[in-house]
Amino acid sequence: MAMEDPDLDECWGPVPQPDDPKTRKQLLYTNMIIAEWSLSFETRALPEARLRVIANEMFQGHVGRVYWSNARETRLSTSASRRERRFHEILDEEYQGTQPPMTTGRTTATPIVEPAVSVRERLFWMSAGAATVALLRMIRRSHGRR
Repeated sequence: MAMEDPDLDECWGPVPQPDDPKTRKQLLYTNMIIAEWSLSFETRALPEARLRVIANEMFQGHVGRVYWSNARETRLSTSASRRERRFHEILDEEYQGTQPPMTTGRTTATPIVEPAVSVRERLFWMSAGAATVALLRMIRRSHGRR
């Protein structure tokens, strides 16, 4: 809902400036994907080999690379468990091993430059990720009790 409603988006914390709605939606959605992968990896529903394949594919795209460049440092330093730390290490290994996407012009291809990210933005993405994982865990627990 926050992707469609700026008023709800503010509930996640300060909205990083400049606020480009398309980029914001893409990064929020990517965060949801990573949170789902994290929960699936933690519960062993997502094997490491499959995680590597899908992470590699994501990091071949510009949005995935920008997301991880924003979130990687915080996620790697705040993992709550050994399994979560391993999850983040796998993502980072795939990120580091994937070439940045290229834009093609008429004469040459040049790498897309990823923006520098402030500590404030990193903290935002860390808290958004943690909140998403917590929500997914609550949903999983409530379905398990039925």
